Amino acid sequence: MAQADTITRSDYLAPFDDPDLKGEERVARRSAQWKTNYAENVAEPLGGLVEKAQALGCDVRTAATLLDLSAAAREAKVVILYTHWKGGDFSNDDFLPGLEAKLQDKLAGIDDPLAVWLRAALKPQSAWMGLRRRPAMSAREALRRCLNSRIEAGTPCFSELASTTASRRREKVDLWLADCVKPGNRLELFDGLHDKEAIAAAMKGFAGILDLSACKSTFLGDYLGRSSNQSFRTVQFLEWQYPNEAALRAGFVLDAANGRADAYMAGRNFVACRYPELVRAELRKRGGNDG
Repeated sequence: MAQADTITRSDYLAPFDDPDLKGEERVARRSAQWKTNYAENVAEPLGGLVEKAQALGCDVRTAATLLDLSAAAREAKVVILYTHWKGGDFSNDDFLPGLEAKLQDKLAGIDDPLAVWLRAALKPQSAWMGLRRRPAMSAREALRRCLNSRIEAGTPCFSELASTTASRRREKVDLWLADCVKPGNRLELFDGLHDKEAIAAAMKGFAGILDLSACKSTFLGDYLGRSSNQSFRTVQFLEWQYPNEAALRAGFVLDAANGRADAYMAGRNFVACRYPELVRAELRKRGGNDG
């Protein structure tokens, strides 16, 4: 089980801990959360995937750092990252003390449609024909809603994913409110959270396949493609990824590719098309019910 300091430093593991509890009560809660929510759903499936990958001759680096990623980019044709992408959405832990008091001053004078929208949201607004007034939003509500609200009317028309819009706006907010919110759009490795520019620098010179098996990793994958002039391919995901399912899919992919880098994408496509059938076969092999 991870030590308390590891959980405290990790964005992904933070929900398993309760800093308001003290001593044995805090340890007991963390242990219970680990057993019920982490071990069976995350640690054990990924541990099985590690064993399968090693048996096929893959170089597996647990507790990987940014330096490990850079080394893998120099040496490998396929790099598979099973980790946490802290995306554009705000969590409660992202809001730092003093946010409410500082927000108006921080946004003052910023000539950007997003900042204009936020300043308006923080003030009471007249409703239809001035008959009643809409109350001002709280700082937290305004910041959450600004990520996906229709704001940029009148600007040049362009089409992008809603998740990309949210992540792009989050980068602006993080810049304006540097001491009021924890930044989003970060990839978590064992040495901390890294922005997309740091990941791009680590992947410099890579010309293979990068599998970003992390939740909502499209924003990062798209950036890496642009910054590298599309010199390598990415596997990326629009939605949440469940570690137990991701590990199972990856195991099927490794089996289909038989550990060969040149067969990896074919293996990914095969598993995407045949996943239900492969799951039923796996359940039969384990002696389970395939219904």
